[in-house]
Amino acid sequence: MCFLLFCDRAQPFCGKKQAYTVLQSGKNQDPRAINSGEEQLKKQKHECEGNFVHNFDKPLLGIIHGASVVVPQDSPSADLLYTFVDVHNLSATGALIESSREIGLNSLLDFMAYDFSQKKWNLHAAQVASVEEHTTHGQYLLQLEYLFEPPDSGSTDDVPVEAVKRQPSDLRFLTNTDLLECLPHRAFLALINCLAKKRLAAGERLIHQGEPGTALYLIQKGTCSVKVEKDGVLQHIAHLGEGEVAGEIAVLTGEPHAFHVDAETDIKVWELQSRQFETLSSEHHDLRIFLTEMVAQRLESWPHAADRIIGKYLIKHKIGRGGWGIVYRGIHTVLHMPVAIKMLKHDMAMEPQFIDNFRTEAKTIAQLSHSNIVRVYDIEELYRTVFIVMEYLEGESLESLLKNAGPLTFSRALNFLVQICQGLGYAHQKGIIHRDIKPGNIFVEPGDHIKILDFGLACSQGNEDLNLAGTIQYAPPEQICGTAVGPTADIYALGISAFEMLTGKRPYPESDLAVLMDLHCEQDIPDPATLAPGLPDELRTFILKACERNPEDRFRSTEEALELLRPLEEKLIITGKQEHRRRQKLKTLFLFCPDGQEILMDQLIDEFGTRAKDLGAILKMVEFKDL
Repeated sequence: MCFLLFCDRAQPFCGKKQAYTVLQSGKNQDPRAINSGEEQLKKQKHECEGNFVHNFDKPLLGIIHGASVVVPQDSPSADLLYTFVDVHNLSATGALIESSREIGLNSLLDFMAYDFSQKKWNLHAAQVASVEEHTTHGQYLLQLEYLFEPPDSGSTDDVPVEAVKRQPSDLRFLTNTDLLECLPHRAFLALINCLAKKRLAAGERLIHQGEPGTALYLIQKGTCSVKVEKDGVLQHIAHLGEGEVAGEIAVLTGEPHAFHVDAETDIKVWELQSRQFETLSSEHHDLRIFLTEMVAQRLESWPHAADRIIGKYLIKHKIGRGGWGIVYRGIHTVLHMPVAIKMLKHDMAMEPQFIDNFRTEAKTIAQLSHSNIVRVYDIEELYRTVFIVMEYLEGESLESLLKNAGPLTFSRALNFLVQICQGLGYAHQKGIIHRDIKPGNIFVEPGDHIKILDFGLACSQGNEDLNLAGTIQYAPPEQICGTAVGPTADIYALGISAFEMLTGKRPYPESDLAVLMDLHCEQDIPDPATLAPGLPDELRTFILKACERNPEDRFRSTEEALELLRPLEEKLIITGKQEHRRRQKLKTLFLFCPDGQEILMDQLIDEFGTRAKDLGAILKMVEFKDL
């Protein structure tokens, strides 16, 4: 028996053509084939005038089954007794379907079709009247001719019990799950023909951490628990339920499974083997895009994962994330040295532009060696992405510091600006422009030592920025306009950052990004002194000059900016010392020591002096004899 079932993934419309060659739009489509197909459509429409036909702007999902249809053992057909096909039109005498499997001419098939006018199912028997291979997609177009109409064809009593029993819940699930619903119809059809059903009882393990990723699973019924085993401890990470996917990270990246997945209840899942995924995703790019986006979300949102080996390094746990990458804490397996490992997100790694930029970041900062620029040790390309191994930093970003503590003191902001200028000056001397200076890319180590991060947007001096790289809130007018950038672009962004350091806010309203871009290009920033009373003239001058809209009016280099800032730094240091002295208080203590107790008294004084030093006090001792 063979059944053809239509679901509501697309809405039909009525027309007057009997059959047509399916045209697929795409950048590789031959225009001659399109023109030829359009002429054929016109001819077929003319020949079919007067016939009642249902034509579909998008193919509907159909199902066939018959002795001539070869059903692979690992497809849903082995369990559901039917194979999925595309349906392009229906008439009173036949139908045009598209199948991924070849079916011989004159093969006999039975199928079930939906009568939209009567809103009921019709069971038909058909013969394959013609077969045409669609070479562009490796599909087969089958023209079916009805052989007879069974009595009472609209009654589901004519449908075999097995098909009615299994179809509704399974097919409804497959057509409505996020994984399949987001795919183009052709990718959807190819995928569901590769899924195999699997059942597990509560307590059984679906995925074992550390084992190769041979399959991913789409959960139809029940719930699973995701756990990670680390340092001998089993940690619960997440629950997965209906419509969610398990095992996709290992299948996509090729690395071993990073988690255990256990059935919390009796579960029903659909299995997709990794070899099938590779075949499907090479033909249907959307499937890989969907899974890579899912992997990126999982890696960002799940706090723990199993330890992973990346070259000479062992990834321990996630410590942060950015627009392009996720940052992990790792250990050099030989030197036992802590490192930070930045991984390009897999959805970005699929895009040649992003992965090239990520490699550029690694190569760029690898050639920079300065105390105020984060150090790169190594670059690894594994698991279909790129890893940058950098020095591990303790502390927090300037963005986090400002958010938690508010505006900085004048002396502390000045100290940060001097260090940033030193690091940028070194990069500029190497011909490298950062292009994304902002508090989020400035790291504050203990002792207020500054490191500049994220050279991912760096470029050579004089390059045009036609893609508006950087962050709009800090971008100079020339970067917004896509013209050539130089060192003054970084100086502008540093000026905006300095405004934020000292006032606690950025200079322009940000509710509308288009307006914000115009303000950067057309309006001078407000005077920071109005928001930071007592602001030293040198800092005020630095901000206003650094943020001039015309690059020619800014500091020409960070060295020129430092000529303004360093004298103020010396002045504030001296003033700070004087203030410290003025704040000191003197307390006098007299100790009278009996004869014979000198040694014990000296020990007491040493202990007292140590405790006083811990409190920041200074102990001065003068000995008076014969009192």
